[in-house]
Amino acid sequence: MNDSTNIRLVRTHEVDELASVLGAAFHDDPVMTWFFPDPADRSSHLGTWMQMVVRQAMAIGHAFVAEHHDTIAAGALWAPPDVPLVKDADRTALWALLAGVNPHRQGELRAGLIQINEAHITESHYYLNTIGVSPEFHGGGIGSLLLEHVLEHADRAKLPAYLESSNPRNVSLYLRQGFTVVNELELAEDVVLRPMLRPARVPQ
Repeated sequence: MNDSTNIRLVRTHEVDELASVLGAAFHDDPVMTWFFPDPADRSSHLGTWMQMVVRQAMAIGHAFVAEHHDTIAAGALWAPPDVPLVKDADRTALWALLAGVNPHRQGELRAGLIQINEAHITESHYYLNTIGVSPEFHGGGIGSLLLEHVLEHADRAKLPAYLESSNPRNVSLYLRQGFTVVNELELAEDVVLRPMLRPARVPQ
């Protein structure tokens, strides 16, 4: 499968398609389930959330797709060093979505988001906000390819990479790529976010 997979930047007309792929990938993710607890409308809210974040990553030139036989199989949304992924206006829009869906849980959600923000490292780094593979392409190594694409840039720049793993099943993938767990944030019962850091590797 990897021989026919192309990693490239997302195109403007593909925003909805990439958002759909990421929404499907995160439908049962513990943090997204905490954000959008009602399974009846989770897909719709996830689609809106992912559309906003995809556009934010596009605006800073770091929204990537893995294309397999003309189909978007996976996507990754990064922020380059010292460039915020989410601007204040976008942050307000994301919060409005969360608060609107959860009018009686705003305090809990706000406290969790503050935890995430305060744990974020301050040194210059590449930040992986979101990476997801369409369920039909699971197990083909596409997620690893997509992850390695930007890690190569980080290594050339001699900078670390940082992410927050929202699903314990994905930790092993990141460990294989050189990340280590540097913190555990308990956002709610059975919802633990694991910030992970990977030092730059010197190219051989």
